[in-house]
Amino acid sequence: MIAFLTLCEALDTPFPFHWTRREDDNWQATFTLSDGTPYVCSIVEWSYGWEVTFRRASLTRDITDYWAVVGGTKQEFRIFATVVACVKDFLKVVRPYEVRFSAKEPSRQRLYRRLMSGVAAAIPGYKGLESPQRQHGEAVFTITKTS
Repeated sequence: MIAFLTLCEALDTPFPFHWTRREDDNWQATFTLSDGTPYVCSIVEWSYGWEVTFRRASLTRDITDYWAVVGGTKQEFRIFATVVACVKDFLKVVRPYEVRFSAKEPSRQRLYRRLMSGVAAAIPGYKGLESPQRQHGEAVFTITKTS
């Protein structure tokens, strides 16, 4: 019971974030974990639409764990909660037709499926779903405008 309550609290408690870039085709927010690790959440428009990515911020790109997004932080759910908060804020302002993101790992795919089921209740005018198409072997999830 305590673990479930801890999980729910973590998902409801994003880290404070601030937008460092708000351009027509590129939004970027930064936030810092309680251990001081900086993170970046990017929402970028490509030819197929908007895509959400997030990662540890790094001063150099040649570290081996650059794309090791949340592993080992013990703050995975707060990181996801922060990314969700960034996406919600972005959707309120930009109101794009669709935002997508992808996941390769089965555990991340399960988490994203659960998050998709709550999109309609959490973000008025949008619904979440998993696309039947795969992108580079990864599951693709979309948040799509309903109205």
